[in-house]
Amino acid sequence: MEKSFQVGADGALDVRIAAGKVEVKRGQEGVIVVRGRGDTESLSVEQHGSTVWVSSQPRSTQISKRIHFGVGRSVYLSIEVPEGIDIDVNVASADIECEPLSARLNVNSASGDLRFTDTGDLTVKTASGDVHGHKVGGKLDFVSASGDLHIESIGDRASVSTASGDIQIGEASGPIATSTMSGDVQVRRFAGDDFAAKSMSGSVDIGIPAGSSVDLDATTLSGDIILPESQEAPVETPAGSVDLKVKLVSGDLKLRRV
Repeated sequence: MEKSFQVGADGALDVRIAAGKVEVKRGQEGVIVVRGRGDTESLSVEQHGSTVWVSSQPRSTQISKRIHFGVGRSVYLSIEVPEGIDIDVNVASADIECEPLSARLNVNSASGDLRFTDTGDLTVKTASGDVHGHKVGGKLDFVSASGDLHIESIGDRASVSTASGDIQIGEASGPIATSTMSGDVQVRRFAGDDFAAKSMSGSVDIGIPAGSSVDLDATTLSGDIILPESQEAPVETPAGSVDLKVKLVSGDLKLRRV
């Protein structure tokens, strides 16, 4: 199965399948190409306005009621899109790979991993699945029952909540709020001004730029608070101030100077 659609600068992609795999690749400007194999007989591929819909159910059914994924055969999609569009993906059990830069990436998944390169804003809700990405230029909202989060860079605020999963962020420039039941949190370099973390069973490791003024409010019932050694020489250019609020039940807090 292969279909192509002409889209403008406000083009968008909406994918809703039960099982299989979704690959979104970098394509030509102004064109969305959908290729599929597997159970494509039940697949609906349509364009409505500026949005291309790819779904296991007709669009009219999606609008009238919440989509319900029954047990069915898998669909494997390879979709080429221009850079800078909005992308929505809803799956029951499928892995998702997104190569091109998207303005906004919104993923809802019951089971499946997400891998992406760059996006503006990212919203992920998953029951069981890991997320690996390079750059979120805007806001991040992540909610997971069981899954790890690995992102190299976040440009704006981040809200992360997981019951069981580790959080690893390379560099963050905006405020971060994390909440975990069981999982460690690591931010290699936090250049924002507000960081809040809560965890029942997990440790928090944060790298703070040298010269920052830190206002620390931290508690742990069963764990250690490890602070960097005093700096011998003053930094010529102060890095700003950081508010840190960390509440742990069982776990360590480690602050590093980077």
